[in-house]
Amino acid sequence: MYFPIKKVERLTHVDALKEVLHITLDTSHFYFTYEPGDAFGIIFPNPSFIVEPLMDRLGVEGDTIIDLLDANDNRYDSHIHLPCTIKVALTRFCDISSRPSKVFLRTLAEYASDEEEKNELISLSSSAGRKKYQSIIESGRPSLLELLTNYSSVDIPLELLLQILPPLKPRNYSVTSCLDHDQSELSFAFDIYKQEISDIGPYNKIYRGICTNWLKGLCYDIGMIDSETDDYIHQGGLNEMQTLFECVQYPKRDKPLIFTIPRNINKFNLPEDDTVPLIMVATGTGIAPFRSFLLHRKSQQAKGRVFGESYLFFGCRDPDMDLLFGSELNSFIEDGILTEFIPVFSRKENIYVQDKLSEKGEEIVSLMTEKSAAMYICGDPKKVGTGVRNAMEGLLKKYWKDDEAEIMLLFKTWISQGKYKLDIW
Repeated sequence: MYFPIKKVERLTHVDALKEVLHITLDTSHFYFTYEPGDAFGIIFPNPSFIVEPLMDRLGVEGDTIIDLLDANDNRYDSHIHLPCTIKVALTRFCDISSRPSKVFLRTLAEYASDEEEKNELISLSSSAGRKKYQSIIESGRPSLLELLTNYSSVDIPLELLLQILPPLKPRNYSVTSCLDHDQSELSFAFDIYKQEISDIGPYNKIYRGICTNWLKGLCYDIGMIDSETDDYIHQGGLNEMQTLFECVQYPKRDKPLIFTIPRNINKFNLPEDDTVPLIMVATGTGIAPFRSFLLHRKSQQAKGRVFGESYLFFGCRDPDMDLLFGSELNSFIEDGILTEFIPVFSRKENIYVQDKLSEKGEEIVSLMTEKSAAMYICGDPKKVGTGVRNAMEGLLKKYWKDDEAEIMLLFKTWISQGKYKLDIW
């Protein structure tokens, strides 16, 4: 399915540490059904400024048609839609930017003519080289181009390379919108991922999320966000759209389209019983599915539906920099959609969502154990997933039962009954 961009908003202050964009797609020409809390995938291309030099390094022409056939002319099973050009294969179907696996490095070693390079690749892929792999490969995050540049003697056959490269998978994003609120829109929020990598082996760079930076470049190219001085953004966006269009049926339209696919399995949805109290815990763009929840409840409330209590703990850095959807979340309190909104500012107050949960510990435990509330947690697994779980275990020990086995059993029951749900990434 493909949808044009209808609107783009920058949700964070220009000086915020992370930049968050909110994109609304126009779904009026094709009905895209989803539930509050659902997620969907976006199909995106690898940037041409990585693909072009990679093809140069491989010594291939981008417009060459390829097919992967065995000795009996039977086509290999492949994530690449064959036959296609080499450029399409590397732009649309192959992941050329993720961390290479040990198996991949070991295969490259077989095609290294320089003994020193061969031995280093073998070492990195061995069990004895685990620490070296972690420090250089996992931390350095080299792309395929960087690997082949650093190990210049590797001359792997293109057909084999295309078979062992992992597929370029769609990136999943939680919906921030709600069909009850507007059936012609599908919206999502994302931060522009950047990570500085310094002096890790041969790697000194800024690692960038391919999909989020491409989306930002696209929004810039079509004039929906302010001008940028970032050369990376200027090289992305519309430059890759034509190659992407070669792989799908693209209808002629004035604006570029975002290609989406539903996420088949998603269990981060509201309880069937409207009276079940909700405890929602989010950090950063983890607020996305909860905005969808609240918009749904606002629409249903207007039709006379009655809901149980709802509490939202939302962690960000600073109220003036990155309190996403701040005014709207406060309006849900005024409209009676939210019972309580608890924003948490880690930089300004040096406090985190699990600390605020602990402050309301007795009330939270009562909601979960006596009123059969449902708790939803969305955000970074290390920052919010583990932190909230540890906090809840401590609160249960203090206000429910000082019995670790009983607490573990209770969590198992909550999870099986859909009372404790995680959407962490």
